[in-house]
Amino acid sequence: MASLPRVPFCLIHLFAATALLIAVGPARAVEVRGSDDSPDTLMRWHRVSLTFDGPTASETDPSNPCFNYRLDVTLRGPSGKEFTVPGFFAADGNAGRTGASSGDKWRANFCPNEVGDWTWQASFREGRDVAIAKDPKAGQPRKPIDGQSGTFTVAESNKSGRDIRSPDKGLILNRGEHFLTFASGKPFLKGGPGVPENMLGYFGFDNTTSENKRGPVYEDIPQEEKYLHRYAGHTRDWEPGDPDWDRNDGPEGTRKNAGRNFIGMLNFLGRQNGVTSLYIMTMSVQDDGDDTYPTVAHADKEHYDVSKLDQWETVFTHAESVGIFMHLLLCEASNDMYYNSEGKPLGRIRKLFFRQMLARFGHHVAFQLDIGEEHDFTIPQVKEQAAWLKMLDAYDHPISSHNRGPKLEALWSGLVGDRNIDMTAVQSGLGNQKIYQFVKKWREKSADAGAPLVISGDEIHGTMTDYDKGRVEKMWPWYLSGGGGYEWYLKKPESHNYDQEVDDYRITKQMPKQIGIAVNELIKLPLNAMAPHNDLLKGMPNGFCLAQPGEVYAIYDQKKGRGFRLDLTDAQGEFEVKWLNPRSGGPWATGSVAAVSGGKEADLGEAPDTADQDWCCIVRKQ
Repeated sequence: MASLPRVPFCLIHLFAATALLIAVGPARAVEVRGSDDSPDTLMRWHRVSLTFDGPTASETDPSNPCFNYRLDVTLRGPSGKEFTVPGFFAADGNAGRTGASSGDKWRANFCPNEVGDWTWQASFREGRDVAIAKDPKAGQPRKPIDGQSGTFTVAESNKSGRDIRSPDKGLILNRGEHFLTFASGKPFLKGGPGVPENMLGYFGFDNTTSENKRGPVYEDIPQEEKYLHRYAGHTRDWEPGDPDWDRNDGPEGTRKNAGRNFIGMLNFLGRQNGVTSLYIMTMSVQDDGDDTYPTVAHADKEHYDVSKLDQWETVFTHAESVGIFMHLLLCEASNDMYYNSEGKPLGRIRKLFFRQMLARFGHHVAFQLDIGEEHDFTIPQVKEQAAWLKMLDAYDHPISSHNRGPKLEALWSGLVGDRNIDMTAVQSGLGNQKIYQFVKKWREKSADAGAPLVISGDEIHGTMTDYDKGRVEKMWPWYLSGGGGYEWYLKKPESHNYDQEVDDYRITKQMPKQIGIAVNELIKLPLNAMAPHNDLLKGMPNGFCLAQPGEVYAIYDQKKGRGFRLDLTDAQGEFEVKWLNPRSGGPWATGSVAAVSGGKEADLGEAPDTADQDWCCIVRKQ
């Protein structure tokens, strides 16, 4: 493609690779700005926002700015690869802080994958429903935004540790393997809570109310907020320097420091316990929670709330900074037809919803888009929606389809081999060796069909009284069977809706810590070279083995840390033997046997202590 045309511009460098202000014409400006935690520096894997001065509009205009204007920005990096990202109406450009619902700012968010000089060009169109047209040239061009262009320079990310935007991590995708993988090539494992699914039904977000009586109950407050999440127990986990905001429309007036509890909750899960994923419903109208919606009103399907979605963006950015991947669900069984229009799921209403979600959040490096939880879409309808999402998404984020029980076999038999579907989202009561059989089956079927799936178990059943059972019978078996993700579900024995009531993760006791132990240790292994190999275990009916035969073996036994026997007949050389306590973590330790030889069946000895409980053993070629 020929070089992008440029218009005259004046470039003000604040310092190398910093935020830019580009003047276009006599009175129009384009602000190019970094993410909230590094606004003055444009960096790889971070958000870069291009904010334009354009037509003045309001969220609730009869001529809906969400439908009837279309901003797309095409960007080209140093290698020549192009990305076209959708934009959105941004009110005054700072609505998450001001509560603004009108203004003349229009924005496109982008995530650069390369260090160096980038060029960009904007397209801005006007016309009825132009935003959802398949043809990017639908409608009429609208000045002054249409045709604007410019450049900016991207520096390497300065993040480290758990931050997913760090140079050794980056964009998480299905790269043709059975595990999600960072841009760096390192494997990634999902691991976290599947509750509360209505996490965004939070009292600190603008224009958020609860329409039913499922959720944490707070008395002596306005009825419309009584069942919203507050995460009050996590106020202490917020740290100075973390993001915050004020809610601008609460029943009590402006609510100061409205974001601290949510941010603190993310800190508790990510920073303190090593959790790597969250299960997040983006729309729960007419669903169990009935308190999460991206629009300006509970019953509104077309006018998107700028300030609330800016606040969601603050949360999602912080989640990535503490190492958390977001499983974003687009509907639920109770409301899977809510966005239907023209008599079909993928009509104008759902097309707008998909575009708005990707315009505002598609730049994030760590999320999957899920067609819906426990939905009743047909297989052709799932495929159609997945294809539309892939068309809109500049980055090829993983797409999944959540379901459960008797629907699973038919669903995945119909979806396997579809290259627009990247991973499962399986809700199941399976346990023990049935997990091994399920995961192995769908790994093999999808690989044979030419589109390997990441096999993730999401909302795996559990109750408030069986934390150990969840770890022993479900979580470790899932990972050691070759599963790429596990999100645990909790409910009270007498109640279905505990998945809405969880408001303080400390009540879940050791679950966050124990899932953090599993995922953060297992990702140190060459997972994409490993496969389920229970056939190599001898006399271990409660054992699970994930292996790269001849190189490395991860073995878990549900009941003991002794009697581990591994068939190394076809392996050559010496192998080191180390043990991990899945209950308390700690460094990998040497047990009663430090090393074994290949060419025969090997007795791996006994764990360093508490050998009457579950243990994980790693056998690695020296």
